[in-house]
Amino acid sequence: MIVAQAIAFADNGIPRQVDPSKVQEQSPNPSSLIQFYQGIFRLVSLGNFSSALSQLNSTGIIHVPPQIQFIYTRFNSLLGNAASQLQKVNSSINQATLLFARRKS
Repeated sequence: MIVAQAIAFADNGIPRQVDPSKVQEQSPNPSSLIQFYQGIFRLVSLGNFSSALSQLNSTGIIHVPPQIQFIYTRFNSLLGNAASQLQKVNSSINQATLLFARRKS
C-alpha cells in the first residue's frame, strides 16, 4: 500500500527540481478573484460583517505579482475599513432602535 502511494506521488508529473529563475510568476485567476470578492460583498450586503472581514483577512494567502501588490493591498485595506465601519453603523442602529423601543414603552 505504501509502495503504491509512493509510486503514485513519484509519477505525478511534478519535476523533482526546478530552477527558480526559470519559473514564470503566475497571476491569480481573475474569475476566481471575482468570485472571492463577490462572496465578501454578498456577506457585507447581508450584514454578516464578521464573516466578511474574516474572509478578507485570508487574502494574505493569495499571491499577486509585485506590479499590482500595492493596488491589491490598498483595495483590501479599503474594503476592510468599509466593512468595519458598516459593522459599527449597524451596531449603532441596533442600539438606537433598542433605546427608542424602551423609551416608547
